[in-house]
Amino acid sequence: MKFKVVCKRLIYIDEGYNLIKGENNNELITIEMPRYPKGTGMDYMSLSHRLTVTSIENSEIAVVAILTKEELSSNKICLTCPVTAEITSVGKTAFFKVTSVGSNDFIDITECSMPININNNTDEDRFPAGNDLQQILSIFQHTAQEAKDIALEAKDIAQTAKNAALLADESAQNAQDFSRTAEENAIKSDNAAQKAANSVNEFNKYIAYPNNYLIYDDMYKPSVMVAIPKFYLDEVIDGASHTVHPAFIINGVEQDVIYISKYQNIVENERAYSLPMKPPQTNMTFDQAWNYCKNKGAGWHLMTNAEWAAIALWCKKNGTMPKGNNNFGKDVSEKLQKAIHVSYENDGKINKVLTGSGNVDWYHDRTFAGIADLNGNVWEWCSGFCIVDGEFQILANNDAADFNNSISANSILWKTILQNGTLSEPKAANALKYIDSTETAFSKIKSNAETNSVGANLAMSLAIIPEFGASDSDYGNAGIWLHLNGERIPLRGNCFNGGSRSGIFSVLINSRRTGFFPNVGFRCAYYGKI
Repeated sequence: MKFKVVCKRLIYIDEGYNLIKGENNNELITIEMPRYPKGTGMDYMSLSHRLTVTSIENSEIAVVAILTKEELSSNKICLTCPVTAEITSVGKTAFFKVTSVGSNDFIDITECSMPININNNTDEDRFPAGNDLQQILSIFQHTAQEAKDIALEAKDIAQTAKNAALLADESAQNAQDFSRTAEENAIKSDNAAQKAANSVNEFNKYIAYPNNYLIYDDMYKPSVMVAIPKFYLDEVIDGASHTVHPAFIINGVEQDVIYISKYQNIVENERAYSLPMKPPQTNMTFDQAWNYCKNKGAGWHLMTNAEWAAIALWCKKNGTMPKGNNNFGKDVSEKLQKAIHVSYENDGKINKVLTGSGNVDWYHDRTFAGIADLNGNVWEWCSGFCIVDGEFQILANNDAADFNNSISANSILWKTILQNGTLSEPKAANALKYIDSTETAFSKIKSNAETNSVGANLAMSLAIIPEFGASDSDYGNAGIWLHLNGERIPLRGNCFNGGSRSGIFSVLINSRRTGFFPNVGFRCAYYGKI
């Protein structure tokens, strides 16, 4: 049957007074007929249908029930025309009367009524005693809403239970994770404690001196460092003024002590370490070496030229110029190998040796408390001094020890030394410079420094030039090699094949900062609290 109802929502009541809702947009409305179980005698094809459509004027709700007998060709009832009806009574038998339809195009119903037996399972007390259709509709709505609310509540309870179960599982998993993490941390702590104990035991024999320290970087990894207390220029250079050596002045602040790596450095995790009996790290550029030291944290830095010069002058003054691996595993003054080799040259000669493996004469103070391998083994990059077209350029005092002070090629902190000892912008008139690049002994290097000038004395304190009138033997026969074009970064100390021109005063100033070589290494230094 086809009717058109003037409403937006349709309530269909089946044989058991079950509610099925449909929506209407004033076009064709389709409502599914219920399928009854086979054998019940209620096949929708032969069922005596009761169909009553009730529409309240200006309402959005209509009630549909089965009323007329008609064989259906499908299991759907379609309503396409306006229908109105009224309820006459409510009790165990309810009578609905169709009063009018909006069109005769599909069916002619003028007046008819049929009893609708209320199912015994239906609670008749839920129906009103009067003929208030709106109350009946409200009952249906209330029942449907209750069912919906109960369903939603059940869904919420089920979801809550599910969430609780998930939370319980997650909590249990977290508890397992926390337990496992705690156990792993305990194991790591035990391992770290054992490693620390092993490290202390391993280094005890190397730090059994009052001036040796294990200093830890910001990753709590140690380096063996030698303390160098502050001293004055007149303590290391005859006739010099009683002023603090520049190595002990950083950013204008005097340091009571600086700490120098006891050993040529190795590299682990992009960080420099001073450790004994290790192959020294080589094949890195100047900037890489500088960064390996900076990466260790505050106070750490690539050993500066000022610091190297301070130690070299101290050794010269105190008669402890160190020997070292400058002749393929031994010093040029030694006949036999005195250290543990790392590798060989192609001709079978020893080149590098393990750090600190030489004899006591290879330490800067000729005791095992001193700094090892400042003469030979590998050249070492130094910071804070360079030459540009032969001109001396430095960072003031030992400011290069602070890695926040740029030592890049275009840094504005580079200054040239004038004859009167003041620092000026590069390429100034009267700037000190080398004037001859001929390979020679350090004691014979030629510069434009004027005898007894303040600028010359500053250059001497930085081991850039020798004292006037000094002999080769005063500087251990050390050599100097120069290139007078462009920027050149100094390498100090010579290497395993340096020969007779090796020594703590040896300096090679012909390398660019981008160069890297298999016979060039470095060492870090430190200032600050320990």
